[in-house]
Amino acid sequence: MVILIWALLLWIGVFALIKWLEVRSEERISRWLDSRNISLYLGYVSWTTTRYDAALSNISHKYRRWWDIWFSLGVTFGLVGLIFSVILLVGNFGITFAHVWMALTTGNGSSLQGARTTTQMSGLGATDLGAAQPHRHQLLSADLEYHSRELQDLDPPPQDGFTDHYVNIEFADTVQRAEETMKLAGQDIGKSTGFLTPLLPGINLPKSQLGYILFALLVSALFHELGHALAAGTEELRLNGVGGFLALIFPGAYVQIDGIDQLTPWRQLKVYCAGAWHNVAVSISCVIAIAFLPITLFPFYSYHHGAVVTGVPDNSPLQHHISPGDVITAINQKPIHDYVAFHVALQELQNDDHRQSFGFCFSKQFLKSNARAPLECCGLGTTSEDGYQCFSDLEENQRTRVCVQPGAASQQEYCTKATGCNSQKNLVNTTDCFFPVLPDGQQLHNVSVFNARKSYAHRHVIFQGTPETLRTSVMLSNYLPRGNFLLQNFPSLYELTVELDLPRKLDRLFQYTFSVSLCLAILNMAPVFFLDGEASAILFVRIFRPRMADWMQQKLKTGMLIGGTVLLAGNIVLSLAVLRL
Repeated sequence: MVILIWALLLWIGVFALIKWLEVRSEERISRWLDSRNISLYLGYVSWTTTRYDAALSNISHKYRRWWDIWFSLGVTFGLVGLIFSVILLVGNFGITFAHVWMALTTGNGSSLQGARTTTQMSGLGATDLGAAQPHRHQLLSADLEYHSRELQDLDPPPQDGFTDHYVNIEFADTVQRAEETMKLAGQDIGKSTGFLTPLLPGINLPKSQLGYILFALLVSALFHELGHALAAGTEELRLNGVGGFLALIFPGAYVQIDGIDQLTPWRQLKVYCAGAWHNVAVSISCVIAIAFLPITLFPFYSYHHGAVVTGVPDNSPLQHHISPGDVITAINQKPIHDYVAFHVALQELQNDDHRQSFGFCFSKQFLKSNARAPLECCGLGTTSEDGYQCFSDLEENQRTRVCVQPGAASQQEYCTKATGCNSQKNLVNTTDCFFPVLPDGQQLHNVSVFNARKSYAHRHVIFQGTPETLRTSVMLSNYLPRGNFLLQNFPSLYELTVELDLPRKLDRLFQYTFSVSLCLAILNMAPVFFLDGEASAILFVRIFRPRMADWMQQKLKTGMLIGGTVLLAGNIVLSLAVLRL
């Protein structure tokens, strides 16, 4: 909402300045705008040109036979889109109304949790908004504020200087508790979302995603109007101009066509349905582009060779242990081929019984040189003030405990309960498998990493914490930039290339364009005033019932349009009401 307010204030300032200059210049600015077919109003500017009319007509005439088949298929989709749009609006209205009603009458929007349905609108997932409990939100807000203060008071762990890194979890555990609280808030809000949710910048649309949405809107609008223009040319209709507009911050396009009412209902439908049909084509093209993105980027990026670290969030417990350009190749010796496998592996760890999966081999000589008495760190806590960690040789009964520095422990051989350590018990320097004593829910994760900037040197980062904390501690991609020249001679530029993560941005852009274009294709066929469905609905009636009296057609058209418009408006009002609850 802040973005919209700033945009409105900017519009007011620019509009006032132009009007002031117009008065001072004796309306020369108005004449200049009119000569270039530019219309300017408060919050709205449009531009119209006839420069492309001839080119569009030539394209439609040159391949007229193929265009005729293409736009005939579009009419078929138009009928399907018309029916589906009504079903979608009715279903969304019913679900959203039920959620709002239950929230208002019971003060609890969670009673219909099982009926919750969402529509994904981006690569980031569904935007879930709904009716939530006001008192619970106050508690959640207070909890979030408390955890935010905790995060500000804690400093990131210093780099320990070892080839193998052991990341302590006191900091990570605080991050995890804050993340769980935010997740709880998101679930509480998300329980009352229907099929459709209006996207409002700054409210339920993150500012970082606004550019993707605006680009997707622009592309969808351009191809939508291109469909109308080409279909009109195929049907020998005259174009009076094409143009674009900017309403507040949202872009759009339009075409001006003459004589469409003189065509038969079928030929009119080919023109009216062409826009939505082209939006379907855009959505299909986006799916193909996403599927072939690894092949397209093959000359510039290697793919599927591990989870590539593109960034480490501020205050992440891994901030001083993993850098952009590092590649995660395994977690607890389970191979990781891409970031999907990374999340799957962590989900499997999250679902197990939280018992420690591996430990370290401590010899008697090592314990003599590095261990302290267990009372120093194995009392009320598991870590002493000077960083010593509590270890036990058997996790079940915790028979023997010692205190060891995590950095020193990480230099020892890894072991599991199944394999133990590779030493003989009868030797003088007996080696036993020791496991860290961790708080409930925490685990030790052996993250295998290699660094392409240092001759692909491998190392291990020992991460203590929950799988969810590890998941949110790094930003990952499947793409690693190619080019040894850039890597060896300009390492900073190489790291910047990794952090930009262009493939991920392209993927997200295609996903947004797919969602926006498909949504525009379906909703634009709804029987609503000022949409393509306004004319298409009655034209389909005339095709299927050609003998219906004109007065009956007019009444039916009026009823359908009023009903469809009220239904769409009701969906918008209820969705906005959900945002307020």
